[in-house]
Amino acid sequence: MKILITGIHGFLGSALSRYLCHTKKQLSVYGFTRKKSSLESSGIIECDLNQTSQLQKILFELKPDIIFHCVGGRYSDEQKTFEANFTATKNLLETVKELKPACRPRIVIPGSAGEYGNVKGKRLITEDCLPRPLQWYGFVKLLQTNLALFYKNYDLDVIVVRIFNISGTNTPTGLAIGQFAQQIVAIERGEEPVIRTKNLGGRRDVCDIEDICRGLWMIAQKGKSGEIYNLCSAHPVTFRQLLQQMLQFAKVKGIRIEENEQDTSSSFDVVGSNARLKSLTSWSPQVDLVRSLKNTLNNYRNN
Repeated sequence: MKILITGIHGFLGSALSRYLCHTKKQLSVYGFTRKKSSLESSGIIECDLNQTSQLQKILFELKPDIIFHCVGGRYSDEQKTFEANFTATKNLLETVKELKPACRPRIVIPGSAGEYGNVKGKRLITEDCLPRPLQWYGFVKLLQTNLALFYKNYDLDVIVVRIFNISGTNTPTGLAIGQFAQQIVAIERGEEPVIRTKNLGGRRDVCDIEDICRGLWMIAQKGKSGEIYNLCSAHPVTFRQLLQQMLQFAKVKGIRIEENEQDTSSSFDVVGSNARLKSLTSWSPQVDLVRSLKNTLNNYRNN
């Protein structure tokens, strides 16, 4: 079986590649990167998703069985965020459509809990909740989801996986837990002993990156085409609790927290239901959250 991961050098793409190569050795794993270096393995392919003729040629020759479309992410520039998520996805889906029946992969598209926004009156957010994104990134990811499901009209095998908060090895500073880890390690190296952060209220749903990768693989195997699946723990925790737990692991004591309590833009609850996923697979989080937070910190210490 041939697996293709777009954005293989990103946080999610690289973690998924490591997971599949270490645990599913019978697979042939390939990855797209925009700039290939001389140190890359043979499975890394230089491909810009904006170059559709190049993309078509590579997909026709490779004929992957599953594509994990991990290109995307959030950027300070709104147009770049749109192009990296929506435009790149449209180019991929349109190219696969044009290649039928020579190339008919299952396409797994990671979405975001940010698509839901502030869902009021729900203890756990289900996939059927009406999305009302509050930030540009969440809005663009919702557009990406709707685009993916639209291509079901062309008989493409597409699944969307809405991922909630992530922790663990290589968690980037674009995510809150990565920001906390970066600041704690900087303090351990001599910077001012203060953590500056947004409002720490609101409950969140956190899974380790290893559990996320395992969930993506199980959904790719057993998920129903055209469905959306939440990939989440269904257990609430506040950012305040997470930060306090990480401070217990800090090598410097007495670190102050400067919280912007006036910033309520992210202080609402975002905790998901994984009932749809569990009805289909045996997936549940395996990595203890405390260990995941330790892994996040140690990763920053070692870099």
